[in-house]
Amino acid sequence: MSFFRFAVATVIASTLSIGCSANVDDTHEDSAAEALRADLYGKWEGAGKITKIEFTQDYAETLGGFMKGKRFTATVDTGIRCITTPCPSSVDVVGVYATHKGSGLSLASFDKPSHEFAVILGEYRYEASHTKLKLTKNDGTITESLHHSTGIACGTNVCGEGTYCCNPVMSICVNTGMVCIQ
Repeated sequence: MSFFRFAVATVIASTLSIGCSANVDDTHEDSAAEALRADLYGKWEGAGKITKIEFTQDYAETLGGFMKGKRFTATVDTGIRCITTPCPSSVDVVGVYATHKGSGLSLASFDKPSHEFAVILGEYRYEASHTKLKLTKNDGTITESLHHSTGIACGTNVCGEGTYCCNPVMSICVNTGMVCIQ
């Protein structure tokens, strides 16, 4: 009888330890993904097809939930040049972004995008530093060089160069590369 209890206790203990190690790995992956996004957070400006883009920490998902990630807003150049005003030379769009291991980035629309918006959607590789962001679409159609806009709004605070908004509710800015603990 005591051997049976010992065997059951051993099986339960090994099952619990396996479960704990799986949870540690999941947390590590979440932290790694968060660190990738930390380089992207904030407002970026450029002079190409994407003239402005802001990567937020707000949860977002596409209609139908096929992609879950964070919300981005962008100003896209329509390519239209006019002699008179009003002239729709740019369009503001909102969508979902997600980062991948390495330096991958996906941009998607919440729903059916306009033609101008559809052009910038897809898979990208990115290189980010404190002040510069380079986006290269995997199909080679778009390469953008953007720079960080000065000051990032974070609740009642403004995050300076080299920082990102960790918690807008509490107005907390954190150094880029640091993981945000809320």
